[in-house]
Amino acid sequence: MEACQNCGAPAEGSYCSECGQRQATGRFTLRSVLASALAEMVNLERGAVATVHLLTVAPGSLIRDYWSRRTRPFMNPIRYFLFAVAVFQVVLWQTGGARSIVRGWQDSSDDPQSIISQAEALRGFGEYFLLFFVAGVLILALFSRIGSPRNVAEELIFQLYVWGHIALLWAMLSAIGHVAPLAGPAKLFGWGVIGATVAYYTWAHVKAHRPDSGRSRWREVSEALGTLFLFASAYVLLAGAVAGFLITAFGNG
Repeated sequence: MEACQNCGAPAEGSYCSECGQRQATGRFTLRSVLASALAEMVNLERGAVATVHLLTVAPGSLIRDYWSRRTRPFMNPIRYFLFAVAVFQVVLWQTGGARSIVRGWQDSSDDPQSIISQAEALRGFGEYFLLFFVAGVLILALFSRIGSPRNVAEELIFQLYVWGHIALLWAMLSAIGHVAPLAGPAKLFGWGVIGATVAYYTWAHVKAHRPDSGRSRWREVSEALGTLFLFASAYVLLAGAVAGFLITAFGNG
C-alpha cells in the first residue's frame, strides 16, 4: 500500500481515501499538465451546467439533494452565489443599469449640492455592491428560519442558491432590455424582475420546504410571500441606509 503524495495517508487505488488526490508516479509531462487542466475545466463546467439546469427546472430537488449532503454534482452555494452576482454586476455596468441606480439616488437627495459626480458615485456603489447582496441574503436566511424545520445554515444554503439564480435572471432581463430598446428596457427590467423574482422565489420555497413541513401548498406560498414582505421592508431600510452612507461618505461636503 502506497502513501498518499499529498497527505501521507495510506493510499490504495487511484485516489487517496483521505484527501481525494489522484495518485501518480514519475515526473510531470506537458501532456499530464494539459490533461489535468482539461479535467478541472470539464469538472467545473459539469458542476456549473448541472447547477444552473436544476435551479432552472427543479430548484427544490437540487436544494433538498444538497441538504441531504449529495453535494458533489453541484457547485458550492457560496461559489454559485458569488459567480452569479459577479455576472449580474458586469451586465449591470455594461448596460448602464448601475448608472440609472446612482442617478436615482442623486435625484432623490435633499441636498443635490453635496452629491459627488456620477463617476465617483458609481465607484462607491461598485465597492459596496457585493456587501449589499450578502447582507440581503443573510437577512432572508434569518427571516425564512421563522417557522421552518431547517436551521439557519440550511436556510442560508437555500437563499444562496435561489438568489444566485435570481441574480442570473436579473442579468438576463437587463441584457434583453438593453438590446431591445423598443420593449422599454426600464419597464421590462423593473416590472419583469419583480414578477419573475416573486414567482421564482415562491416556487423554489414551496418545492424545497413542503416535503418537510407537510403543510398545504397554499400555506407554503403564504409563508414565502410573508418572508419576502418582511425582507422587502427590512431591505428598503437597508437600501436607504446604504444610499445615505454612499452619499455622505463620497460627497463633496
